[in-house]
Amino acid sequence: MTEKEKARAVNYGLKLLTARQRTEKEMADKLKEKNYSDEIVQYVLAYLKNYCYLDDQKYVELYLREKININRYGTIKLRNKLFQKGISSELIAVGLDSIDEEKILENAVYLADRKIKSLRHDEYMTIKQKVYRHLVSKGYSYATIVKALNIVVF
Repeated sequence: MTEKEKARAVNYGLKLLTARQRTEKEMADKLKEKNYSDEIVQYVLAYLKNYCYLDDQKYVELYLREKININRYGTIKLRNKLFQKGISSELIAVGLDSIDEEKILENAVYLADRKIKSLRHDEYMTIKQKVYRHLVSKGYSYATIVKALNIVVF
């Protein structure tokens, strides 16, 4: 492992971070795709963490804020997406515990209302089933869906 290889790998890691924030797993996978050795990958991860360029906890906070406010995902989908990105279960749990339940319910009601408006000509039970399936696909729990359906006017 030469200094030149280390520098090249660190520069590649920094280049990846200019596009968007990444998890440690995503960074390691990208470096391995470029055929860097495990030793160099560990060096780059340590370097980026040392300078606070790579922080899974900060990533979780930013990811949750974005996906709740923009994409309006539910907690189940958020948990699965973060797990796929290589975030530890502990960090996921801490992040999801910090989410305001009222905001999640508000998003579910908003999505249900939008779906209902697009299905105005269907029967009541068909609309209810389609709205339920839509909210499940967005990652909402059964309890949240029931609350949202009780709030929304059909």
